[in-house]
Amino acid sequence: MKKIWIVCFFGLLFIACGGKKVDSSQSSSSVMIEQPQPQPQEEEAPEIVEVVEEYAPAQKPFNPKDLKIIYFAFDSFALSKEMFDEVNFNANLLKAHPEVKILLEGNTDAYGSDEYNFALGTKRALAVKDALIVRGVDKDKISVISFGETKPVCTTSLDAECRQQNRRVDFVVEK
Repeated sequence: MKKIWIVCFFGLLFIACGGKKVDSSQSSSSVMIEQPQPQPQEEEAPEIVEVVEEYAPAQKPFNPKDLKIIYFAFDSFALSKEMFDEVNFNANLLKAHPEVKILLEGNTDAYGSDEYNFALGTKRALAVKDALIVRGVDKDKISVISFGETKPVCTTSLDAECRQQNRRVDFVVEK
């Protein structure tokens, strides 16, 4: 393939230069340049298309700790713009390892009734599942569950930063 490309390149270079030749038999002070002969315009030079081969990077073993946690705003199950990068990262990782099955665990902070928080946790997990499916992850490899407010990661204080850590969807690899 390289030889063909090189031949085409020099052929095009020759055509682009108009086929001019320098007569080296003349003295150095005078150079004779041959004028190009008119060429028939039957065929145009073939277009050179650069072929780029894609090499898949060597897959490293799957590590569940590489999966990112997806966080949500208060009383919301909509993915924020900031979380799209995390979802994209997780989707690419899961597509690279199609043998992996995951469980999406929806979680909430402690505000609201138990029923409301379980429903909100389910909606959050389903929102992440839908986003993964749109990005090419096999829907049969994804399960969802809601824990509502029953699995907080932050219990030390009730400030906004602590509550934010509890409004999330965790990725858990199923065995």
